[in-house]
Amino acid sequence: MPRLSPGTLAVVALVALGAGLRMYGLDVQSLWHDELSTVHASQLPTLADVVRVGGAEDVHPPGHPLLVRAWTSLVGTGAPGMRASSAVAGILTLPLLAALGGRLGEGLGWRTAMVGALAWMPIHYSQELRPYAWVLLATTALLTLLVTPGRSAVREAAAIGLTAALAAWMHYFGLLAAALAIPAAALARQRRGEPWKPVVAGGLLALLVYLPWLAALTAQVERGKIWIPPVTLGRVADAFASLCQGWPVLALALWLLGMALARDRRPFGLAGAWVVALFVAAVAVSLAVLPVLTDRNLIVAFPGIAVLTAASARAIDGRVGEPVATGLLAMFLLVDLVGVRAYYTTPTKPDYRGLVAELARRARPGEPIGVGVWNRFYVDYYAPPDLVVTAHSVRKRDRAALFAQQPPVVHLAFPISERIVDRCTVQQPGYTQICEERVGWDLYRFERTAADATRTPRVE
Repeated sequence: MPRLSPGTLAVVALVALGAGLRMYGLDVQSLWHDELSTVHASQLPTLADVVRVGGAEDVHPPGHPLLVRAWTSLVGTGAPGMRASSAVAGILTLPLLAALGGRLGEGLGWRTAMVGALAWMPIHYSQELRPYAWVLLATTALLTLLVTPGRSAVREAAAIGLTAALAAWMHYFGLLAAALAIPAAALARQRRGEPWKPVVAGGLLALLVYLPWLAALTAQVERGKIWIPPVTLGRVADAFASLCQGWPVLALALWLLGMALARDRRPFGLAGAWVVALFVAAVAVSLAVLPVLTDRNLIVAFPGIAVLTAASARAIDGRVGEPVATGLLAMFLLVDLVGVRAYYTTPTKPDYRGLVAELARRARPGEPIGVGVWNRFYVDYYAPPDLVVTAHSVRKRDRAALFAQQPPVVHLAFPISERIVDRCTVQQPGYTQICEERVGWDLYRFERTAADATRTPRVE
């Protein structure tokens, strides 16, 4: 039996560590509204409904809701089980990062896998029931296939085409990544005298697989329904900072030092070009078509970030003769994740689970409940059968229905983060109100005053 090399053993250990970091605490935080939208879309009665609501009426392709539907048929709709689908994608990404780094230079494979295993951003999206872990997996696989030619042209074309199609069906930035990477790889191979036709054939296959969705994509663009603010220089800087795990100046300093010390600068050029190309394309689309620039959309740039960081650590290690920089980098990423961010203990998502528990504790049967959320199913997922939310839209014009029959008690809840109303400022004539902040929500209890309690409700 052949012995595994130290680099291979390191990759195995890093994949195991990354798996633990992704599987741990999948139920620490409540599902939040984007995840609950995925649950709702994936559980609709028919596949046509999933495609219509999960894709055509949303701002993403329907690949992820369809995948979640298949996944939940096996594991059910519990939050940890559903989020495990993203964790699996995140785990599978790690050996692909190792393969990508390994194809770019000796000693880069396990270092690139280390960055992917310990960095906050891929861990975060590997624990969220959204398409970002899957589009990162597909994009990393596509880049790995494109870096070096395969032995069989037919197999290579099929692999490139299906991988690019998976990325595009999962997220529109997967489509953008494929549209940038495939032509660039074909041109680069042609210049080096390497087989380029399998790359072109793979691109055509991906386009063929994606053709059924192009009409819906066009309709989404024409509809212009999107929540993302217009692009600004500040938003570009924020997105870059997120990709650098919140440490952009330190990351730039590390990359510049690594590039200055490196004997082989090819990984820096390729990885840097990938990151810059995606940012430029995102800004161009945002200015010309629709705003699309967010840190989560740009997760497809993470393989480039990981390679830049790994190449810098390797260059510094080469000067000192020991993996000192790599060890310090691993410690820094772990401290950032567990210490600075307190990732596993500090909630960052709206707590719908806690909200429902509070409402169930406060409200008696029959008392009207209004919750300031965009869709009722945000609350229905966690609500027990005996807790009935009367209204899910409680803006000023919508609150009248809750008080129309002058019930003795009315409950309202507003998410603090959404700023639907100013904190604890809602008043209702004829009622006294108590407002408390709990689990990230303003919770109101309105009690009809004694004078109004004996008055016959006016019917209009």
